[in-house]
Amino acid sequence: MSHDIADYFHENFTEKSREILIRKGPAYLQNKDSDFSDTSKTYTDGDRSVTRYFNKSLFIRKLKNNESVERKWLLFSPSKNSVFCFSCSLFNSSDLNLCSSSGCSDWKHINHIILAHENNPAHRRSMITYLARSKAVGRVDIDLISQHQKEVDYWKNVLKRIVAVVKFLTSRGLPFRGDNEILGSPNNGNYLGCVELLSEFDPFIADHLKNFGNPGKVFLLKGF
Repeated sequence: MSHDIADYFHENFTEKSREILIRKGPAYLQNKDSDFSDTSKTYTDGDRSVTRYFNKSLFIRKLKNNESVERKWLLFSPSKNSVFCFSCSLFNSSDLNLCSSSGCSDWKHINHIILAHENNPAHRRSMITYLARSKAVGRVDIDLISQHQKEVDYWKNVLKRIVAVVKFLTSRGLPFRGDNEILGSPNNGNYLGCVELLSEFDPFIADHLKNFGNPGKVFLLKGF
């Protein structure tokens, strides 16, 4: 069997081919040790040309707690010189970059594309489908389950704190918004003011503000 995910698109992923690939798992198709020099593309950046490649480091994601986890779902296709998503290729019919038959080879924006993809609800649904099907065929990828659960737990913790602030303000009939939505501003309103106060004593929310307060504004529910 081929180790290249692009070779399976002509089959339109029949139930038989899906089951075979689920049993094999994404590691069978990752091609992490390929020669990526052929992926080079030249882009214009102002007055100069910049060459970009696919980088092996993209197989690793650094979480907000500085822990590094493997992107087990990310696949490299040697024939297409593109990257694909394992679970979305099998179970997602939407037109996301990493699950089309051509994959994605925009190396200039690849970091943003991959991050946006793994935060996309459609990707998360395909991951859940894959994990459920894995159990059905007798394969359980513990690392993928663990990574998915860490993401779920992270956003649950964010939501728990935000709900507490919302309940506090609504119970007292206080307005949420101020004159602006800038972190550190004395006129940013009760909502951001409470969140900033909470961050002084809660390292978790302080770290969240540091990562998602960009630029000067905070997007507390990014990822939901």
